[in-house]
Order: sequence, then structure tokens, then C-alpha cells
Amino acid sequence: MSLFEKAGEQFQETKETLLGGDDYGCLSCERAVEEDYEHCPHCGEPTVVPLE
Repeated sequence: MSLFEKAGEQFQETKETLLGGDDYGCLSCERAVEEDYEHCPHCGEPTVVPLE
């Protein structure tokens, strides 16, 4: 996967997080998280927060 493809995927996921119905997101990898996890299921960091 090229750098531009990866950046595009991350941008799309961030956009979906902000506009979609997910209530939580990870501050580290900026991916949507469906539930209030203690650690992000994508990157493992303890940075899952509720979206406002």
C-alpha cells in the first residue's frame, strides 16, 4: 500500500468518524470505534474518547 493510499484511508475513516454515527474515536490513530473501549481495537493505545 502506498503512502497516499494509506493517507486517503485514514482521511476517509476520520471523515466518517466525524460525520457518521459512531460515538467514540481514537485520538492516536484517528479511527472510529463503535464502543467505549479501554484500549483502541485498531492500534492498542488507551486513547479512546467520546466524540462531541
